[in-house]
Amino acid sequence: MKTEMLFEYCPFLAGKTFTISRASVFDADGLFALMGDDALLRFEPDKPAADSAAAERRLREAERLFRDKKALLLSVCGHDDLGKMIGWIQIDGLDPALDRARLRCVFTRGSAASGLAADAIRTVARYLIGKAGVNRLEAMTLAEDEAKQTLLESAGFTKEGVLRESRPWGELPRADIAIHALLARDLPPEEDGGKPLEDAGPEDAAQDETLSDIPSFEDPESRSPIL
Repeated sequence: MKTEMLFEYCPFLAGKTFTISRASVFDADGLFALMGDDALLRFEPDKPAADSAAAERRLREAERLFRDKKALLLSVCGHDDLGKMIGWIQIDGLDPALDRARLRCVFTRGSAASGLAADAIRTVARYLIGKAGVNRLEAMTLAEDEAKQTLLESAGFTKEGVLRESRPWGELPRADIAIHALLARDLPPEEDGGKPLEDAGPEDAAQDETLSDIPSFEDPESRSPIL
């Protein structure tokens, strides 16, 4: 696994309808909108945020974990409003010995329903597999979170089963956890990567889900509260 592709060359990914980049302090308002949505967090382990300070703390923690090369928090913004954060994706649980990583995400209901969220997850997965050398990308959800499981499966993940009463989850001391995974061999060869944005022409960059190795200007990180 090439962890430098996550922590030394922070990914900047572009799709037809979204842009994905490392979350920063500029995403505090958008992150708070997601963290404060009770319905959106119904099956998540985190309690809804009471104020914007919670989002700022989350981002500071993300910076620390990034510097420690433990996790990466990505912000997903729609092209129709680049100032609006429509979801976040966190990569953690890195295991270079097995080329394994873990993914967690939260998206607005609209982006999940439109297919944008699945496209964003798939784009991040292609980067992790095609550029960072990840072989197995895992995701965990509460067993009854059917919407999140449907989203993961739409992005190419396979449900491998349910671990009953296997771990704490939020206020649950022993929760049933559904395990999904995406293997490198699950992606068609032509979808394992893409042209870096700096190598693509303007039309290619606008039309294709391309990948880019853009050096980060600071050293941030992400939080892995549950995974």
